[in-house]
Amino acid sequence: MKIIVILIITLIITSVNAAQQNPSNVLYGLFSDSDETHVYYGLLDLNTSQFDIFSSLNINDVGNPKNLKYSVVPLTYDPNNELVYMAAPDNNGKTILSVINATTGNLLSTFKTISNTIISLQYDIFQKQLFAHIETNFENVTVIGEIDTSNGNIKQILGIINNTKPTYISSYCP
Repeated sequence: MKIIVILIITLIITSVNAAQQNPSNVLYGLFSDSDETHVYYGLLDLNTSQFDIFSSLNINDVGNPKNLKYSVVPLTYDPNNELVYMAAPDNNGKTILSVINATTGNLLSTFKTISNTIISLQYDIFQKQLFAHIETNFENVTVIGEIDTSNGNIKQILGIINNTKPTYISSYCP
């Protein structure tokens, strides 16, 4: 009996040691394909080149990335809380801000409180704040705003960008 217990303890220690020496190299991803009704969430294991889909999200809930005005899906990651924030328009053009669990792909909440197109999202890991680059009702005028993560509302406008088209702006740092 003692030999079996020692063997089990040795196997556990060996397994823990091996796991620490070979950390998992995975990338989580969100994508859509020819299925017009879902967006998929999963992970790509860089060691095996295998993609594992473990969640599908209905576009009626999270918006349809194919309806985007610009070619990049507004998406950002909060590593402190393992959350993904995504913005996409619904089939009526209304912006949906979605909060997704980054490890399970489960949809946690959605907000339809921002009426204009969200061009990009960025999460500041140090200040723990969500920022968005948002179109306005005026041509060639956009704003950078802080988004309240509890209700999806714009907390404050940090800056107004005049006389430039959103496609000319690639990124920003809050």
